[in-house]
Amino acid sequence: MDKFLNSSRKRDNPEVISNIEKKQKIRKYDDSYLNFGFTSTVVANVEHPQCVVCLKVMAVESMLPNKMKRHLETVHGNLVNKPRDYFVSKLKAMAQQKHIFTKQATIPSKALLSSYKVAWRIAKSKKPHTIAENLILPAAMDMVSIMIGDAAAKQLQNVPLSDNTISRRIQDMAEDINDQLIEKLIGNDFAIQLDEATDSHNDAHLICYVRFVVNDVFHEDLLFCKTIVGETKAADLFNILDSFIIENNIVWDRCFGVCTDGARSMAGCYNGNVLKRVFELRKELHCFLLEQKKYFEKFENEVFLIKLSYLCDIFEKLNVLNVSLQGNETLILQLTEKITSFKRKLVLWKNKMDEGALNNCFPTLYMFLHENNLNMIESIKLVFMEHLSQLIVHFQNYFPEDDQQRNWIKDPFTTDLPSELTITKQEQLIDLYSDSVSKSKFVSLSLPEFWIAMKKQYPIVANKAIRTLIPFVSSYLCETGFSALAVIKSKYRGKLNTEKEMRIALSKFTPRFDDIMQQKQAQPSH
Repeated sequence: MDKFLNSSRKRDNPEVISNIEKKQKIRKYDDSYLNFGFTSTVVANVEHPQCVVCLKVMAVESMLPNKMKRHLETVHGNLVNKPRDYFVSKLKAMAQQKHIFTKQATIPSKALLSSYKVAWRIAKSKKPHTIAENLILPAAMDMVSIMIGDAAAKQLQNVPLSDNTISRRIQDMAEDINDQLIEKLIGNDFAIQLDEATDSHNDAHLICYVRFVVNDVFHEDLLFCKTIVGETKAADLFNILDSFIIENNIVWDRCFGVCTDGARSMAGCYNGNVLKRVFELRKELHCFLLEQKKYFEKFENEVFLIKLSYLCDIFEKLNVLNVSLQGNETLILQLTEKITSFKRKLVLWKNKMDEGALNNCFPTLYMFLHENNLNMIESIKLVFMEHLSQLIVHFQNYFPEDDQQRNWIKDPFTTDLPSELTITKQEQLIDLYSDSVSKSKFVSLSLPEFWIAMKKQYPIVANKAIRTLIPFVSSYLCETGFSALAVIKSKYRGKLNTEKEMRIALSKFTPRFDDIMQQKQAQPSH
């Protein structure tokens, strides 16, 4: 009895079992085993013998010549005396069969990926979904048939490209892009710009862009484009924005800029904690031209044409300023510099008008006077100078002089220490000023790239600088977004869900096709 118990304990002892397993010899496949009709296959990282005739996979312990021979004699007795070449041919046939099976199993997977790629292209180009089945697929089949052959062209029919399929693909990719954006955004400082507009179907939309730092560069992307249900008051628009922020676990305290166009009250809905500064540049410049009417009345003959020529010059100058303030990745310091420059030019133009030197400052007015042999009427010149004075006052009120306290951000190596910074920030700025390596980086990098590069070594002043640079300075992106919306939601696509379409069309992120494919099952074309 004790002997039995001891042997039982040995069998139950993990160490004994482990030693027994170590002693077991795992044989490797040998080419000579093909004489008995056996090749090898890998199952769970372990090599197993496999019969090339019946394709049966044997146990690892069967990797022995006598066991393979027994299988041949008992199961395939009529093949015992077959030469090796016979089993070689069987092995080739088995390999070809595996290849065909793998190929057939791969086609649906490739077709599914192709379907997503086509849907992505369609959404990026803002085209109708029907273009895939009505144009892209037939055109692709024609090209492949001519260049490669009919057999290859027929395989394209496996790609599902129906209208409904493209819609589902776009929804999947839009959700993936949104997930990527939120993953990058959470935990980072950011700024937003938003605007609302009505499309050709009288549906109101709220569009919002976000700017934040990702991979050591400023990244601007579409945050959302939502159809407004109900009223379009500032509080209603803010509620849409606030709901999106909360639903996606984004922290309002990390928001350091809100740029709107005509809905400034939204910035106060968060008790002033969301920044502050709002630029309505395009509308404001347009208002300048509307205000000309109170300075000029319509006259006949030369007086009217002189005033019209002057207005053309002023309009062109304001338009140049407007264009210079637009564009992607425009920084608030750049805007301040351009506005300051324009205000100084207004003073210069007023002085030149007083002197009568119109050639370079007012080319249209100068050409009209010169070509018609006319002289500037003194009373008209006084009206022009009064108008320029009004422009100077208007710009000065709307864009007051910069207090120079942010010059250290533009160039920390030539500016005196700003008094508004704390002692800790001033000390860190002094350390930065004395760092020769940082000076060389300042020369070679853009302003945002430089301060992002300084975050590790000088985090306090770098974060201060980045949070100053990150706010948007105009609603340019929103306006381009509404232009895209007008293309996507045409009169023939009035019921389209534009949020998903806009997400793909305007986002800089690429869908993670591999991740999407893992969640989907390939289906035949329909």
